[in-house]
Amino acid sequence: MDLDPRISSKNLPAICVSYSGTTLETIKILEDLLSMKRPVGVVTSGGPLLKIAERESLPVFMLNQGSLPRVELPSMLVGIDKISRCVGASLYIERDLAEARDLLNRERRSIEDLGLEIASKIDEALSHGKRISVAATRPYYPIIHRIRTELSENAAIPSEPLEMPETGHNQVASLRSGKGSLVIHIVDQDLGEDLALRGYFKELSERYPEIEVLEINTPGGVGYLSKALYIAMVFGIASAALGKERNVDPEYIDEMRLFRDHMYGYYSSLLRGFVSSF
Repeated sequence: MDLDPRISSKNLPAICVSYSGTTLETIKILEDLLSMKRPVGVVTSGGPLLKIAERESLPVFMLNQGSLPRVELPSMLVGIDKISRCVGASLYIERDLAEARDLLNRERRSIEDLGLEIASKIDEALSHGKRISVAATRPYYPIIHRIRTELSENAAIPSEPLEMPETGHNQVASLRSGKGSLVIHIVDQDLGEDLALRGYFKELSERYPEIEVLEINTPGGVGYLSKALYIAMVFGIASAALGKERNVDPEYIDEMRLFRDHMYGYYSSLLRGFVSSF
């Protein structure tokens, strides 16, 4: 939870983001930043993070309470943009956010339909004993790791991110193991590397029937932020649908509750001045 010592961060502004405001890792970072007198702002819906921000008179962007992190993701980005101006590090993404908002509103129905289709494909693959892998090239690495987290948190389903061509070019060697894999390939048709990778996965699935490939295309004619948010929202729908089908409630996943019960006492002990907020 410490700041990366390799980063020269003298006077570097920062923004701490946690939907619930109870994420101890984020609270610890906020405390460290405050002790170093860094300019910092907060994006949250409440919790100890909000209490600390109010106590320290920090700039705060309030998210809607009683919602879900996956639903509030676009609002989080709006908040990050607005707070960035308050701490002297404007991101200049207003136009990108407006474009993304218009896209998400326009494609609301198709996002839901595609999310439910993906959920059905994943459910079918799991019923046949297949593993789930999600592949993408470098611009979408953060998205496939978010997908892994959402499938685990919302539906208790394991999945494997394939960072292509980085570690993924080695991981593909295990796709045939067991009863095979469903590879969900995120394709940005504006990227030549993605189109080349599409050909590779097509040949792979034709040669080895135990490997199934489901291609998910980003929308065309829009910028990166719109594409990334579109994919994130699609998989948010998919993970929620899978969780509902499996009767999984993230608040009551025993492994996650045990982690909180077992480890949060330790993490709380690391906080210098705000333990009373919990």
